[in-house]
This record gives sequence, structure tokens and C-alpha cells, in this order.
Amino acid sequence: MSDSSYNYIYNKLVDDKNDIFGIIAYSVYKRQKIEYLDKFKAEHGREATKDELEHFKEISNSETQLEFYNTQAAHLANAFLSEVLSDRIEELDKSFHEHLNTQLLKSKNGFSYGVYQSIVGSVFFVLLVGVIVFFSWSLNQGLENAVESAFGITITHNEKQSP
Repeated sequence: MSDSSYNYIYNKLVDDKNDIFGIIAYSVYKRQKIEYLDKFKAEHGREATKDELEHFKEISNSETQLEFYNTQAAHLANAFLSEVLSDRIEELDKSFHEHLNTQLLKSKNGFSYGVYQSIVGSVFFVLLVGVIVFFSWSLNQGLENAVESAFGITITHNEKQSP
């Protein structure tokens, strides 16, 4: 292929093999070229000649058109990233809400269980304090007098008679 028929637009749009925006811009150019060729064929009933493509080549290599390709590439990349990120955000949001609901259910069960533990612990504490108070009070009065006073009974002693 001679240099006169070769279009250097790829080198104008793409800086290196990792230039994603440049590659997208080049694909915008290729899409526009295919549309031009399809329209030409529909209007003329034949393929365009090299001379007829020269006009398209001149327009597509203009600074304004190169800027258009780069702008379109940026818009396409932005739309793609927005779509991908929006899907990811929705996925993360759903996952976060599920995790949060699970944690809330666990904490509700934990709260009820904690209240139950507190009530049971308080009852045992009151009983323990009561037992301690009763025994300390009975030490002052004697065990027998303390039991008689606490329960309202009289303790009688049966004495055995010796034979």
C-alpha cells in the first residue's frame, strides 16, 4: 500500500497500545467511516472509489473532527463507567442493607437475651442479699430466735427423759 492511500488517523488518535480513550476514538472514526460507506452505496448503488473516499479522509483528519472523535470517546467511556459503577453501587448497597438487617436481627435477639439475663441476675442478687441479711441478723439474735421471728412460728424442744 502506498503512503498516499494510507490514512494515519490511528496514529493521530491512539498514543500507545494502552491508550483506551484513543482506541475508543478510533472505533468512533471507524463507525463513522462505515456509516459513510453504507450511505454512499445506498445513494449511488456501488462502492466508493479511492478518489471518492479522499474527501472523507480529509474531513476525518481535520483537527475539529479529531477533537470530535476524542470527545465522543470520552462520552462513551463515561457512559460505560457510569453504568458499571451504578450497577456496582446498587450491588454494594443491597449487600450492605442485607448485612445491616442481619446485624440488627442479631442485636435485637441479643438485646432481649441481655434483658432476660439482667432480670435473672437481679433476682439472684436480691435473694443473695436477703440470705446474707438473714444470717447476719440471726447471728445477733441466734438462729432459733431468728427463724421464729421470720416465719412466725415457735420452736419447741422435746426433751427426752432418762430411764
